[in-house]
Amino acid sequence: MKNIKSAFIFITLITLLTFGFIQYKWQTFKAIEKTAIEVKTTEDRLENIAGLWFDQYTEQFKDWLTPFSYKIKEARIDNIELLDQKNGYVQVDYAYLPFSSNEQLIFNHGGLMQNDDGWYKQQVVLKFEKTAKGYQAKEEMRPVNYQIQTDPNIMTEGKKPTQYAIEKDCDYTILDHKLWVTYDHGDNFTEVPIDYEKVTYDPNYSYGETVPEGSYIIKEDYTAFLYVDQGSLNLIYSYDQGKSWETTTVASNEHYYLRARFLSKTDNQFYVLFSTDKAMSAESHSLMKSTDGIHFESVNYQDPEQRVMTYAFFSDDNIGYVAYRNNDSREHLSFYRTEDGGQTFTPITFELKEISFMGDSITPYIQVDRIYKEDEQIHLIVGQGENGDYGYNSAHYISNDGIHFTFLEEVDDRPALAG
Repeated sequence: MKNIKSAFIFITLITLLTFGFIQYKWQTFKAIEKTAIEVKTTEDRLENIAGLWFDQYTEQFKDWLTPFSYKIKEARIDNIELLDQKNGYVQVDYAYLPFSSNEQLIFNHGGLMQNDDGWYKQQVVLKFEKTAKGYQAKEEMRPVNYQIQTDPNIMTEGKKPTQYAIEKDCDYTILDHKLWVTYDHGDNFTEVPIDYEKVTYDPNYSYGETVPEGSYIIKEDYTAFLYVDQGSLNLIYSYDQGKSWETTTVASNEHYYLRARFLSKTDNQFYVLFSTDKAMSAESHSLMKSTDGIHFESVNYQDPEQRVMTYAFFSDDNIGYVAYRNNDSREHLSFYRTEDGGQTFTPITFELKEISFMGDSITPYIQVDRIYKEDEQIHLIVGQGENGDYGYNSAHYISNDGIHFTFLEEVDDRPALAG
């Protein structure tokens, strides 16, 4: 009996030590950066070097001591393309199979799941330079950034926008891997000192080249962008048109699913509504508010629907709106208004615009995609949802009281390309 007890204590001790060791390794894990890997080889063919680099880079994520936020089962190369032999640029198209459904894993590795097989696709452009022992990746970037860097038809002088047209006096653009804002319709630009990929972050997609609608404010007296950094939702802001910038943390939780994030500023309040979790086609959300734009506190918020949110906006102190995805044929919107700062909501309904199409009467505009306030009126841009096929149009509605909306016009709300 004594031997059994001793064996039990020994096994328990070993188990605790093992668990503690694993926890320590997980907490101290630091991924080797793509540009920190040196390929020791006598090989000079860049495509082969890229293949060896890939094996070294992905091997670190397969170890049994790798935390679930990084751990993968397998990785493969789909294609290697030599872009510039002279300067050492190679594009690697690859895929990886996550070890688990950990949301942070997708954030750390990026990529887009294009099929139902669980594999995530990713692309990277690397610049290799010769070393004494072989080659090292000295630069890494996305293919679109390489194209902007090298294509003379894309590059322009100075800091002018190249991707989307500047359509307002106060607007933004992304160029040279940086985020810029303008207050004079593009005559001059000021850099926002933040990694633009943190601002454009979307857990569902590999590439984000536009800032999510509703996640930023650009005005002469206040400019701010929400951004995601290692599971935290943060805010970078300026009160002097970009002469100085400050940052603050809105919410921090490595398990948050930060797809949707919406920023509003009223006379006396700042509001941030964001997604925290997802399950199939449902999403849950949280609401934070602040009186100074620096210190945020949680609001007793309850989603009126467990759907994917398309937009959220507070037009005045305590008065706000939320809208959800609407892919079915029901002739009403998933659109709600609050008058108590997000604690309770009332559905907003109004007559949807009917269109005569091929002899039939249809109501294609069924999903609120954007909400804003202008000239003391509340404006809605109502789109067609993911399954819409009535061209690229949306419906523009306005309201004087924020409750009763009337159709104004059909619009093409897509961002215009520069040039």
